[in-house]
Amino acid sequence: MKNFLALLLLAFSLCAGAACAESPSNNATPPAKAPFRLRFQSYDGDPRIDPPNKFSFHVKTVDLKQPSEFVKLGDVISGTKLRLEKFTFKEAPNPKSGELQDVSELTLVNISTGKKIVLILDQTIDAADVR
Repeated sequence: MKNFLALLLLAFSLCAGAACAESPSNNATPPAKAPFRLRFQSYDGDPRIDPPNKFSFHVKTVDLKQPSEFVKLGDVISGTKLRLEKFTFKEAPNPKSGELQDVSELTLVNISTGKKIVLILDQTIDAADVR
């Protein structure tokens, strides 16, 4: 029994060194991040007249089991660490019709890490890296 314990202790101490650090199980690729999709669906107000701090922004958290929210600049989206930081009104020609379409941007910032992501109106974006 003493020999077994000594052998077990020796094996454990050897494994604690470089040999175990180089084992294939420790060099496995990190697990894939779960998707965390957000969609900037709409806003109220006229950006040509009203200041953005008066608007409510409709943001949907696609992968969270919660209703979409109407939030204002400075608010944190429920169930996340993402705060609405800035709204930028933008228009661009629609490639199919040639008419101007709203492609406004809503900038969110993670209040823990400071990482930012820009949501574009009517587009779903994966925000897993800033979650």
